[in-house]
Amino acid sequence: MLDVYGLVATEKIAALAAALAAGDHQKIVALVDDCDASGRDLVRLLADLQELVRTALLDAIAKGGRSELLAAARARA
Repeated sequence: MLDVYGLVATEKIAALAAALAAGDHQKIVALVDDCDASGRDLVRLLADLQELVRTALLDAIAKGGRSELLAAARARA
């Protein structure tokens, strides 16, 4: 199903979020290049990444400044 719509797997989005959080520029470029080379929808990738970060931010606000969502994303990556 991901191939039909050009979607990126949630594991790869989590890995991208983890790379962004860590400031790992080489991994960021490698992940985006891989998505582009495999014909994924990069605009949708950005929207999905934005949703993950927004959800983690709202979770952190609700919990007084700490969210486990990005930590979980890093652990999966």
